Order: sequence, then structure tokens, then C-alpha cells
Amino acid sequence: MGILHMSEDGVLRSLTADRTVISAQGLTPEQIQAFQERVPEDCRTVHDIVDGSKTDKSTWFEPAEGALAPPQPQEHLKTR
Repeated sequence: MGILHMSEDGVLRSLTADRTVISAQGLTPEQIQAFQERVPEDCRTVHDIVDGSKTDKSTWFEPAEGALAPPQPQEHLKTR
């Protein structure tokens, strides 16, 4: 029930259903562009391409409030 999430800070994070960060990597602008091109169009995020490789590593696992996708609703999780 987890997801991959590209945040506006240029960090690609692997998240659990309740949005705990389990893996994170700051991506270069080229890597972000390549990632965006490989996901379905309706799943792409639309924001300025930043250099996530320069994002402070201390925020990779504890990003700013509101930076992550919202958690899955409990009703959805119970059906899985």
C-alpha cells in the first residue's frame, strides 16, 4: 500500500500507507526529468525542477509539513 513520491524539494521518497518515509534519495534535475517521463501522466507532479541532490539530507526522512502525499484512508486500507 506504499507509494513512491517525488516531493517539491527534489527528493524521491518511498512511503508506507501511513506515509512513513522508508527510503529517500535526492535527485539531480536530469534524474527528476527521467523519473517524470517514466510515470503515467496522471501521476506526474507539476512543479519546478529543482536539484534534490543539494537538498539537506537531514530533511530526506523528515520533510517539511505538507510535503508528502496524504495517507491512505483507513477504509481503503481495510479492503486490502
